[in-house]
Amino acid sequence: MTMQRFVVTAVLLLALLAPGIALDEPAAPPVAAKSQTFSSSMLIVENAGQWPEAARFQVWGSPFGTGMTWLAEDAIWVTIVDQGEEETGRRKGGEPFTLSAHHVFTPTSQSGVNLKLTFPGSNPDVRIEPFDSQETAVNYFLGNDLDRWQPAVPVWGGVRYVDLYPGVDLDIGSSDGGWKWRFNGRGNGDFNVIRLQIDGSNELRAVEDGVRILTDSGAFDLRLPESSSSYQPAIVQGAAGARRMRVSGTAEEPAPVPSRHVTNDPGQLVYGTYLGGVLWSEGYAAEADDQGRVIVTGRTHAWDFPTTPGAFNTTFGGGDCGVPPNTYPCPDAFVSQLSADGSALVFSTFLGGSNWDNGSVVAITAQGQVIVAGQTASDDFPVTAGAFDVTCGTDSHCNDDGTDRYSDGFVALLNSNGSMIGYSTYLGGNRSDWIQGGRTDNSGTFWVSGSTKSPDFPTTPGAFDQQFNGATDGFVARLSADGHHLQYGAFVGGSGDDHAYAVDLDITGRAVIAGQTASSDFPTTVGALDRQLSGPTDAFVMRLNSGGNTAEYATYFGGSADETANHLAIDAQGRAYVGGSTNSHDFPTTPGSYNSNFGGGTCGQNTPCRDAFVIRLGSNGNSLQYATYLGGANNDYLRNIVVDTSNRAYVSGATYSVDFPATPDAFDTSFDGHASDCYLSRLSETGSMLEYSTFMGGFVHEYTCAMSSDTSGNVYLAGETQGSYDFPTTPGAFSPDTNGRRDLAFVVKLHIGPYLPNVVARIGQPNAGAFVSGTVNLRGFAIDLSSSSGTGIDRVSMYLDGPYGTGTHIGDPTYGLDRPDIAAQYGARFAPSGWELVWNTAGVSPGVHQLYLYAHRSTDNAWSLMPAHLLVVRGGHVLWLPIMLHSQ
Repeated sequence: MTMQRFVVTAVLLLALLAPGIALDEPAAPPVAAKSQTFSSSMLIVENAGQWPEAARFQVWGSPFGTGMTWLAEDAIWVTIVDQGEEETGRRKGGEPFTLSAHHVFTPTSQSGVNLKLTFPGSNPDVRIEPFDSQETAVNYFLGNDLDRWQPAVPVWGGVRYVDLYPGVDLDIGSSDGGWKWRFNGRGNGDFNVIRLQIDGSNELRAVEDGVRILTDSGAFDLRLPESSSSYQPAIVQGAAGARRMRVSGTAEEPAPVPSRHVTNDPGQLVYGTYLGGVLWSEGYAAEADDQGRVIVTGRTHAWDFPTTPGAFNTTFGGGDCGVPPNTYPCPDAFVSQLSADGSALVFSTFLGGSNWDNGSVVAITAQGQVIVAGQTASDDFPVTAGAFDVTCGTDSHCNDDGTDRYSDGFVALLNSNGSMIGYSTYLGGNRSDWIQGGRTDNSGTFWVSGSTKSPDFPTTPGAFDQQFNGATDGFVARLSADGHHLQYGAFVGGSGDDHAYAVDLDITGRAVIAGQTASSDFPTTVGALDRQLSGPTDAFVMRLNSGGNTAEYATYFGGSADETANHLAIDAQGRAYVGGSTNSHDFPTTPGSYNSNFGGGTCGQNTPCRDAFVIRLGSNGNSLQYATYLGGANNDYLRNIVVDTSNRAYVSGATYSVDFPATPDAFDTSFDGHASDCYLSRLSETGSMLEYSTFMGGFVHEYTCAMSSDTSGNVYLAGETQGSYDFPTTPGAFSPDTNGRRDLAFVVKLHIGPYLPNVVARIGQPNAGAFVSGTVNLRGFAIDLSSSSGTGIDRVSMYLDGPYGTGTHIGDPTYGLDRPDIAAQYGARFAPSGWELVWNTAGVSPGVHQLYLYAHRSTDNAWSLMPAHLLVVRGGHVLWLPIMLHSQ
C-alpha cells in the first residue's frame, strides 16, 4: 500500500495576520429553545443572518478541546480566549465551576489567540453542507432591531466541505462530545495533494497523531484528521511569528509581539498525570518512598475519583455541603500511591465521612506504613476503637450549634498497600482545629502542628505551654505509634492570632516549629535573632528541647509588612531552612544571598505583592546564615521546602509572576498560566545562587504545588490544575488526558541532575535568523558567566542529531584563551572570547537538525548535556532559530 504524505506548514508571518470574520456588532448571548444540557454532542450553529455572510457556521468547540470555531469557505478560524478571572478564579465556597452559554458568548474584551487553518491549493468554490440535524435550536435576539432577531436557528451535528480537493471531502463532527474530522475520498481522490497551513502559531512540534501548536495563550495539540486512505504526517518547521490579539465582538487589528518562548524538555519529565473525577480534586501533600513511588493526599468532590480494588474505602462518602438550594458534594480526603513510572495506581482510597474531609499531610513510616493527617467536619469519620479520641468535638457532633459546624484534626495510619487502617483518631477540642504540618520519627510516633480555636485543645502535663492564649493559637502534638495515646501536646503563641504551619525533627528528635504570628508577646528566647514583632504579622521559628518543656530558641522573622512561614526542613547539622512569603520591602536578607531585592509590584488596592523567601538559621537558631527573596513582580507563594544531602534547598509553590526567575536548563522557562503556575527551584548550598528553577503548568491555573523528593534526584509535585488541558502529562501515564474534566489534581515526577554550569550559546556567527554557507564558525560559548571562582570545565563536545552514542560527533570546540574556565572569571571583560568550533556543513542533509552540547568538569570527571540550539540545514546553509532545547 502506498503511504501518502500529508504536509503541515507553519507560516512565517511578516505582515499582519489576515483579518478574520468581522462582526459588525458583538454576538449577543443566545437563548436556547430547549434546556441546554449538552453532554454528548458538539453543536454546530448555522448562520441564519445573525452574523456576516462569510461566517457559514459557528462550532461550540474546537479541534483543541477549547475555544470557539468559525467555519468559512476559505478557512477554519479558531478563537481561544484567555479566560478572565470571573471564569477561571478559584470557586468561592467550594462550588464546582460551570461554563454557561453566557461565558461562551458574552463579548467582553479579553486576550487570546486566533488560529487560521487553511488548505493551500484547495477548491476555491468549495461547497459547505450541514448534516445530522439536531432537535435543539438556538434563538438570537440582537439589540432592539426586530429585523435582526433570529429565532430557532438550526443546529447540526456535522458539516461537510464537499470536494475540498478533487474527490476528497472533509467532514467535521463530534465523537464522544469532542471534535472529530475526517478526509473521505471518492473515486480517484488524490490524498497526496492535501496541505494544511496553520497561521498564528509561534512554533509547531510533532507529537503522536498530530501537531503541538505553541501560541501566546499556551500549547495546544491538534490531532490530524482521520482518513479513508492512509497517510504519513510530516512537519516542515519554519520560524513562525506570533500574533497576539485582542478578541472582542468586533474585528480588531492584531498587533505583533515577540514570540513566546516555551521550552518543555521531556528528558527531565519522568511522568506527568492528572488525577481526579468529574468534580473538583486537589492534591495538598506528597511523600515519596525509596522505590520512587509517591503518595498524594488531598480532597475530592468527585464520586468517581479513581480508587483501586481492595483499598480501604472505594465508595465516596461526602454528603451535601452548602446552604440549600446552593448545595454541592462535600469533599472526601483521598490517599493515592502512584507506581514509580506513573503508569498505574498502586492503591487509591477515599478517607472520610458524610461531611467535609481534607487530607493535608502525608508521611511514610520506617516500616512503610502511611500516615495521613488533616481536617474533618464529619462526626462519622472512620475512627478506630482504642484510638486517642473517637469523638468529633466534645459532643460527638463536631459541636454543631445550628449556625457553625466546627472541625477537628484527624490522624490515620494505613498499612503499606492502603487496604486497612491501623488506627484513626480525631484531635481537637470544642471549636475548630486544623492540622497543617506533620513528621514521623523512626519509632513511628507522629508529630503534628497546626492551628486551633479550642481553649480545651488537649495538652500534656509539663508541656511548653498548656494555656490557650488568643483567638487562634498554634499547637504542636505527638501521637504514640499505635495512635492510642497523646504523648505530647502544647499551645504555641501569644495573645494574637498564631498558626503553626510546619514541624520537623532534627537528628536528636527535637521538634522545630514554624508559622505565622500576630502576637506582640509571642514567647521568644534570650539571644534570639529578633524579639520584636516588626509588622502586622511576622514569621516565627521555634525549637523545643527534647523533653518539650521549654524552647531552646524562638524568634520572630520579618519586615514591616506581613510574613508567613509555610514550611521548614532540618539538615544533618541541625540547621533550619524556612520558607514562606512576604510583602515587606525591608525583609531582612543577607549580603551575597541570591536576591536581596524585593520584587513584588502592586496587587489589589495598593497592596504590595508577595515574594517567596528562603532562610537558613544556624544550628543554635540565633544566627542567620542566609536569607533571600524569590519571586517576580506579581504574587509568589512558597508551599514546601526540602533539603538534599548537599544542603541545597528545593522549594516549590505557586507564582503569578510572568518574570519569576527560571534557569536556562529548566524544564519550562516560560510562565504558562493565565493566572498562576507552579514553580520548582533549587538554591545552592550557600543560598547565593539559583541552580535550577522551572515553571510547571498549563494555560490556566495551577496551585497548591506540594513537593517531595527521593534519594535518586527525583522531585515530585502535586496540586490542582484548573482548566489546563495542556498541563504537561506524558504518554503512558495513569491519566494523561482531562477527558473533558476541568478541576483535577495532578502529579509530576521530574529528574533534576547534578548542577553543572550552563553552556550559554552566545554565538557570534551566524546571527539568529541569518543564512550562511560552507564553513560555519560557532564561537562565543561562555561557561557560567556569573561564577567568580571558575568552573573547572576543560572540554566541550558537540553532537548532531542525537546525544552521545547516537548522534554524529562534529567536533570539540577549543578555547581562545589560556585557561579553559577563563570566561567564568573574566566573561564580562572578554565577552567575544570563549569556546569556538569551525564546522563544515558539507554533506549534512537538508532539513531540521538538533545540536547537543556537552561540557566536561575536571574536578569530578562529570559530563553534562547542556542547552542546544535548533538549526536547519538546507543545501549547505545553516539557519539558527531562537529556540532552546534543554538537558536530559
